[in-house]
Amino acid sequence: MNNTLLEINNIYFIFLMMAAAVPVGFFAGFFGIGGGLISVPFLFFVFEAFNVDKDYLMHLSVGTAFSITILTATASVLTHRKYNAV
Repeated sequence: MNNTLLEINNIYFIFLMMAAAVPVGFFAGFFGIGGGLISVPFLFFVFEAFNVDKDYLMHLSVGTAFSITILTATASVLTHRKYNAV
């Protein structure tokens, strides 16, 4: 695979992740559901479109969603701590 094709795939992947953040954030905030409920299936189909080995699709999807959750939860805890709301 040449570098140009790799860069296009990376840009496309980043765009898809950013596009997914909007509905995930909306539904998680508006309905109070976990973001993983939406992001795991989305990540599964994105990774499948990028030809990730089928043996790793679900593990990678869940792990990526969990990593995102850890980052947002940490930011939330720090913000609540800052305002003495913990």
